[in-house]
Amino acid sequence: MKRNILVKKSFIGIMAAAGLVVSLVCGHSLMAAERVDTTKTVKLTAQINEADGSVFANEYEGTLTIEIYKIAQMDSTGGLTLTDKFKESGIDLSILENQPTVEAVNTNIVEKAKAVAQNTSKDAEISLTRTKSGTSDAIVMAGNSIEIEAGAGLYLYIPLDTMDDKYEYTFTPYVILAPTSDYVAFGQGSDEWNYNPTFSLKSTAKERFGSVIISKTLDQYNSAFNTASFVYSVVGTIEGEVVFDNVYTIDFDGAGTKTKQIDNIPAQAQVTVTEVYDGASYEAVGEKNVTGIIINPDEEIPTASFENTYDGKMITGGISAVNEFVEDDGEQFWIDESGQRVKQEVRVR
Repeated sequence: MKRNILVKKSFIGIMAAAGLVVSLVCGHSLMAAERVDTTKTVKLTAQINEADGSVFANEYEGTLTIEIYKIAQMDSTGGLTLTDKFKESGIDLSILENQPTVEAVNTNIVEKAKAVAQNTSKDAEISLTRTKSGTSDAIVMAGNSIEIEAGAGLYLYIPLDTMDDKYEYTFTPYVILAPTSDYVAFGQGSDEWNYNPTFSLKSTAKERFGSVIISKTLDQYNSAFNTASFVYSVVGTIEGEVVFDNVYTIDFDGAGTKTKQIDNIPAQAQVTVTEVYDGASYEAVGEKNVTGIIINPDEEIPTASFENTYDGKMITGGISAVNEFVEDDGEQFWIDESGQRVKQEVRVR
């Protein structure tokens, strides 16, 4: 019976390390629980905590794969023994006897189990699918559990990285015990074994970015002038909010076509590229405004094309005051009357 008491304290150690228990009820009898039914099917369920305000919890639609690995087998008294796959892993289950910290569980169990999992087959898999419910904005979750016959034990769960149109998601792997009980989970309540434990997903979202290419063709060039500079405004919006706004130049010292790739534009932004200055003595051929560009990192980089030609005039000025200063890749320039870019020094007061 002492062994059962020790293991039950170990269970509490895992749950406490996961941040689910803040105290223990020392006066509660640990000897009232029934023996573990090692022949019974356990059901592991992935969930999203109601208080989870993450991007994944609120926006992700798609399928998330969660790999399940059985680290240790549980016997009828609650004792844990490493499975054959993990016997040589260096996992130290004894740390569970002293209410370990999350760091201790990660160092002594999770990280060592992950190293083995990279080179072995998974024992089970959960394919969790999240979709919007009909015309509602509410997101529903399906397929978020797996049943394992005679499955009593300690499990490692690894949610695999995934992405959607706007974000890349990574997750924190951890361990879960099956079966568990209210006492194990909360430090109080019933000792009755629960063969259907749940675990919460902890996610991190990283914004995805894409690019647009500005392609500029100059049909004719007047060699009497110096470099011809053409200035472009690139504005990206998502649901009406400006998420990208910058100005760039493309310089010519002869006729031909040049391109400039603009990076780090938030994915799914709707981009408008406008030629705000077409160079002294040059005129646009066609539109000076390209709209409706959608940034999608999974597709070929879109191109906004512009064309100019020499207008036959010997004009050395003409740039408006509002466009006199431009910013290109974080550096500020002044466009002089001949269309030359002059770098501006940034003064710090």
